[in-house]
Amino acid sequence: MEDARSTAGSADWSNYTMELTARKIGGAEGFLVMFGVRDSGNFYWWNLGGWNNTQSAVEKAVNGAKASIATSATTIETGRDYRLKVEVSGRKITLWLDGQKVNEFTDHAVVEPLYQVVSKDAKSGDLVIKAVNAQDTAVRGTVDLGRARVGRTATVTSLTGSPSDVNSIADPDRIAPVEQRVTGFSRSFAYDFPAHSVTFIRLGGDR
Repeated sequence: MEDARSTAGSADWSNYTMELTARKIGGAEGFLVMFGVRDSGNFYWWNLGGWNNTQSAVEKAVNGAKASIATSATTIETGRDYRLKVEVSGRKITLWLDGQKVNEFTDHAVVEPLYQVVSKDAKSGDLVIKAVNAQDTAVRGTVDLGRARVGRTATVTSLTGSPSDVNSIADPDRIAPVEQRVTGFSRSFAYDFPAHSVTFIRLGGDR
């Protein structure tokens, strides 16, 4: 399968109109039009002829997790040119297909300062805390592990950087994980999560 794509614009854009012509030349799916991009895990895209060409939807990705926030019954024919228009005005998004308005909505979702998930490594028994700070300032978060027995020392792996940072062939380590051993943990603790970061805290048992 060939992956054909074209990019334009900047992650700094906030109010703009994008127009393009697209044609499906084969395959079970239609095409994707990405917009409102902050970084590789946070964006919107218009998925036209998705789900085996049964419907279309605007999908929103937040820290890599996607969800449909606006749908339509639009399907895509092979070999036909489609005129697409995406208008972004702040949080208001309007979409046109061949001059007809398909979707218009305002994304009122507020970005939370910190997302946390705690899981258990089935093999080692370690507790692993994943925290994502999507804000442009550090956030102090509190973690309560209930009755779990954990050691005071943990392995902390973090990824930090500006939302516009992108790894490339010329600069492959612009965003790279940093691992360190940190002490002072317990079953309930506070931790300062850096701005624009993903942090993994691996806690072993109380030894």
